[in-house]
Amino acid sequence: MTLIELSNQAGTSWNRIIESQYSDQKVQDIQERAANLKKHLKKPVLSWFDSSTNYGLRWLNGTLVAPEIIEYLFHTQVHSFSAELDPSVSKILTLFDRHSSGNFARALFKGWTGQNSTQKETWCFLVSVLLGDDQLAKPLRTEIDYWTRKNRKPLAAFGVEMLGRLGSELSTAELDDLSDKNKSPKIREVASQVLDRIAASRGISRQDLTDRILPRLGFDERAERRFDFGTRHFIARLTPGMIISLEDSQGKILKDLLPKPGGNDDQSKSKIASAEWKALKSQNRDAVTRIMRRLDKALAEQQSWTKSDWILLFQNHPVGRSIATTLVWGITSLQGRYTRLFRPLEEGTFSDEVDQNVDPGDPRPATFVNKNGER
Repeated sequence: MTLIELSNQAGTSWNRIIESQYSDQKVQDIQERAANLKKHLKKPVLSWFDSSTNYGLRWLNGTLVAPEIIEYLFHTQVHSFSAELDPSVSKILTLFDRHSSGNFARALFKGWTGQNSTQKETWCFLVSVLLGDDQLAKPLRTEIDYWTRKNRKPLAAFGVEMLGRLGSELSTAELDDLSDKNKSPKIREVASQVLDRIAASRGISRQDLTDRILPRLGFDERAERRFDFGTRHFIARLTPGMIISLEDSQGKILKDLLPKPGGNDDQSKSKIASAEWKALKSQNRDAVTRIMRRLDKALAEQQSWTKSDWILLFQNHPVGRSIATTLVWGITSLQGRYTRLFRPLEEGTFSDEVDQNVDPGDPRPATFVNKNGER
């Protein structure tokens, strides 16, 4: 079976995963088999993976997944002597809570790539993607670039396919970047094909997909994101210019670091929140670079958006709004001339070139001008 065929098999497995439902009896059966294996297992199945670490992985009922379950999963897969996921492994994956599986997925992926991404353990890659979240996109992109440089093109192409399987905003952004910047024409072509398939599945054009590749970075419509420590929480706010502010639940402004967990905090939730905060700062830097590069290109090409598309991409999108409020925009006539200039404000209103409230209120295309209002 080729790597691309293996990717398709992973997609089929994932369809089964998202359709499955939690069963106490199934979990109990698995726990009993795992406990029996533990009595006879003298060493870890994967010498490079520490299953005793608390990755925060939980069953669908919210209880933590014990280390012996991880060893049982690995043992079952290894002794299937197949590059494809064993059916029993696929069934176990259906019982894991996807909201809690990101740390485990990244640790497994990091361990596998640390072993030179061996082909016989490619199943580790599949499990990582099936359980992965947005935070897996960047490490996977890094490995794709590395595999390309090391002339491991089949594995790099497989990685591109799996990046598409992640199906997240960040993974789609990475695919768009790969289609434009990867050194290998073959990898750029594969990335472009994956993007075409994603666009077709959404019923939109490739250009529309490119416009909409704008990760929300976990922020809600108010440009806020909550980090939960269990007994307390913290709020990150995205302000104009993609600047992130952080405050506690009482509104006290904090520095750019979450505090260390206290004795009353939920240690598992705190660990996850701290990892997500660290990842957010990195993702934000990458997003700024991509967005400004795209807007520079839009300015050079005088790209325009219809009113409805502009509102979707820039006014109603927390990240788009954060950038849009620092720029000057123009309404163009059918002849391509500016009929009105405006700047969107944080509260959702608009001001003109003399700081008077204005309603663009025009169905004609909106075009990015520049910070000085020049064409």
